[in-house]
Amino acid sequence: MRVTWVEAHPSLGSGVIEAADRKFILLDTYCVTEECRCQEVNVTCVEIINGKEAELPTFSATVIPSDRKSLELDCASRDRALAERIWEVWAEGDDVYARLARRQQWMRTLGAELRRRWRDRHEPDVQEKKPAPNQSCPCGSGKKFKRCCGR
Repeated sequence: MRVTWVEAHPSLGSGVIEAADRKFILLDTYCVTEECRCQEVNVTCVEIINGKEAELPTFSATVIPSDRKSLELDCASRDRALAERIWEVWAEGDDVYARLARRQQWMRTLGAELRRRWRDRHEPDVQEKKPAPNQSCPCGSGKKFKRCCGR
């Protein structure tokens, strides 16, 4: 299961990046599956046009923070120079790989917590006590329990 940083932390927002006199938003997406050992973070850049996100991303990148490199930079706009400039602006003043590594760890912890909560809500209820012999049988037959399923 993959979750974006903004979905998990909406109050922190994603921030708007300005490059080449245009505005962009970058969405970093993390695997929160406990069993998965992938180290990849997907980063998608979407241009903001007239206050709304464009339908197609400007670029997407697959990053392994621990290796401190971008695996692939897929430029939907075919403007690789713009994509590289946006990446530079996003990384300014901060070690982007360290930031992504910290977020990745937080997201794994969050994923474990979400799965625990889900299991707590979806575990089967503790079985009810066995009916007394002279009570109606829970199967719905209308017979007393001792003469039906209680044998």
